[in-house]
Amino acid sequence: MVELLPAGGKGFSLELVQGEPAVDLSVLEFVPDREQGLTLQAGEQGVLRFSARLPGDRTVEKIFHFNADRYGIETEIRLAGFREETEAFLNWDGGIGRTEKSEEADLSDMKGLAFINEDLSELKIAADEDKKLWEDKGQVKLVGVRNKYFLTALSPIGEGYFRASLHADHAGLVVPNYSYKIGATLSSGVPWRNLFYLGPLDYEELSSYQKELERAMNLGWPVIRQISAVLMAVFVAAYQVIPNFGWVIVLFALAIKLLVYPLTQKSFQSANKMQEVQPKLLALREKFKNDPQRLSRETMKLYQEEGINPLGGCLPMVLQMPIFFSLYNVFSNTIELRQAPFMLWIQDLSLPDEVLIAGFGLHILPLLMAVSMFFQSKMTMKDPKQAAMVYLMPVMMIFIFWKLSSGLVLYWTVFNLLSIAQQWLTVRFQSK
Repeated sequence: MVELLPAGGKGFSLELVQGEPAVDLSVLEFVPDREQGLTLQAGEQGVLRFSARLPGDRTVEKIFHFNADRYGIETEIRLAGFREETEAFLNWDGGIGRTEKSEEADLSDMKGLAFINEDLSELKIAADEDKKLWEDKGQVKLVGVRNKYFLTALSPIGEGYFRASLHADHAGLVVPNYSYKIGATLSSGVPWRNLFYLGPLDYEELSSYQKELERAMNLGWPVIRQISAVLMAVFVAAYQVIPNFGWVIVLFALAIKLLVYPLTQKSFQSANKMQEVQPKLLALREKFKNDPQRLSRETMKLYQEEGINPLGGCLPMVLQMPIFFSLYNVFSNTIELRQAPFMLWIQDLSLPDEVLIAGFGLHILPLLMAVSMFFQSKMTMKDPKQAAMVYLMPVMMIFIFWKLSSGLVLYWTVFNLLSIAQQWLTVRFQSK
């Protein structure tokens, strides 16, 4: 069980800010319509009603529609006996609790969110800030707060013009308090309906409400976001057959390698031909060293005659980049990979792998990835002038991958090993 409301948090509440006179709902008792509460089994739905009486023969009713199989709760606010329109706010106060073992991972993703007027706004407070406020009005799709894997949010049901605000308070707090509210002008007898979501950042679950709640997930730029959504669906489907996400990642790396195999082969062939024509290229550079334009034309002519694509070596990597960025988002945001073990020391694919050696946390996978990259570069290097890069690039990649999720590093390492195997087989068969 995960506690999303931190200790001392007020959670969900209703506020009327003007009336006949203004009403302080915190001192009122809302009486439920069921003495025994509500218990639901899988597949069942139920309703809870709470009502409070106010002076002047006025009543406020809060109605909650529950579905045992869904995290979203449909809320309904009804006023009766109010002679004038009343400003009402639904509030969430207390922020969202920490749910992960890694405090750094949890706090880095903790933020307030609002999707309004087709724009996604984020509110994030720094450790040295006391308070921060954001507010706007218009077509509200969602307003809420998230941590690494969970979300609490409100989303109006139906079209309308609403007010939304986010507030962050960090003064004297270990975990910042992100609160939010959504407001509307209500009339007696006209229900105000909202979806209140309190649950995991599960793409399939969030998108099923058709309220843009999935925008709370950080899946990258628009094109990357679409690829990320497809990859999440593929991983979840594959997990139903292979109940270990580590092996799913290994097989996914194999599938991508097979997909780019023809391009990689052409890349290897292009690299070999480039090496063969090096003497001719040097002769051209010497011959036309004082005529850069003629040198460029003659060089392209030589490439055409020899059947060389100078960009062929880059194409497999360029095609992989959208997949790599999408995988980064998937492994960092997908609830299914949360605390998902693989094997041996890799016990959480969403976090960097770690082995304690003499009290120091050592990440083994980035080191293995760097070693695989070194041998791969060593096998493909044709120009001795590139020797320095063979040694420098693996070291640079260690720093880049050191704190990335072990799932992402596992994918890259497996892909490198498959590339080494492909290169070895290519060289062996060419030599026969």
